Amino acid sequence: MSLENTMKTRKSRLILACALALAGAAALPAAAQQLNISTDPLGTGVSSIKPNVMFILDDSGSMGSDYMPDYVNDSHNTGGTPPTTAGCFDHGDDGDTGGTGSNIGGNPNACILGDPPYNSADFNTIYYNPDLRYRPALNDDGTEMPLQDSATTANWTAVRTNPYQNTTTTNIVTGY
Repeated sequence: MSLENTMKTRKSRLILACALALAGAAALPAAAQQLNISTDPLGTGVSSIKPNVMFILDDSGSMGSDYMPDYVNDSHNTGGTPPTTAGCFDHGDDGDTGGTGSNIGGNPNACILGDPPYNSADFNTIYYNPDLRYRPALNDDGTEMPLQDSATTANWTAVRTNPYQNTTTTNIVTGY
């Protein structure tokens, strides 16, 4: 074997050994760094450790609303001339005559259930949309709860009120 071939073989073996060593080192788990958890209270702490938890209490009352977004029933500027933030012109069903009696007209006022745009899924994004298929709620094991249709509710006379809490039913033919 010539000196040149010997050198090429050694060089190839050295490159292969380096590649294998690097591959083996990459497979080893990296040492985890120490995690500093602050013991200071979140709101009054003086630690330099930045919090990574947010504690939020929402007392806005929005979860009690049957509309979304807020402008659906926006009555913040009804006193303006004209009121610019309200979305409904229907004065006849909410007792607000607005100088126009029971006619639909005049300046807009806050929407309430029964006003035409309030009962539209295009305006009120949580109103029932007949174009969507609403899937049944899920049990704790991930399976779907029984359908609430006419066949499973004795023709709407035994609709489950809150299937997560109990088996109480309501007759929505006569009691809704």
